Amino acid sequence: TGGERKVWGVFAEWSLPLLTARPGAHDLTMTVATRHENGLTNRASATVPKVGLRWQPFGDSVTLRASGSKGFRQPSLHELYSTQTASLYPIQHPLTGLNEPEQAVTVAGNRRLAAEKTKYLNMGIVWSPQLGPRTGLSLGVDYWEAYRRGTVTNNYQDTVNRFFGRDPAGGTAPGGLLPGEGVQLNPDGSINSVNSVFVNLGRTSVAGFDYSLSH
Repeated sequence: TGGERKVWGVFAEWSLPLLTARPGAHDLTMTVATRHENGLTNRASATVPKVGLRWQPFGDSVTLRASGSKGFRQPSLHELYSTQTASLYPIQHPLTGLNEPEQAVTVAGNRRLAAEKTKYLNMGIVWSPQLGPRTGLSLGVDYWEAYRRGTVTNNYQDTVNRFFGRDPAGGTAPGGLLPGEGVQLNPDGSINSVNSVFVNLGRTSVAGFDYSLSH
């Protein structure tokens, strides 16, 4: 297996004070950033922005912050160029419903993969009281959510479903097979082996809260 990637990129960031209520302090600050990358080997390029706001309405004791950004991830060299790797994996036959717990499968790289694209949002508050014995205490909570399109993965069952044109639940699975994919059958119609490749499959959406406490 062999592969390479050559990339050049540039990153810029600006910090812009929007509101100053105290001498030497920036109560409201905006951060704007952008990143551009250009692939010399695959001619792929991307430009992604980021915008953030930081507000301290009551001095240093309370900080409100929020940011939003876009991102991308080029497929790894393994996901692009790897040769077939064999293993065993559980597969259900879409027509008979038979479960094979140790089906022979392979996965290989796919040079047609596109980059994963993401969107990210973060909002939070930090409370740092400045009076009495509580000085040095900091409490924070942040809400975040991330959305990713074109997740790079491989799914052996999905390959089988598209080969037969249906899934084990009885629904249709249109789309056919991609170059490098294949399903070999035994004379009795059972599955002998499954050859899969990495694909851009579906979307990923996650969200959550982060809590912090320090003294």
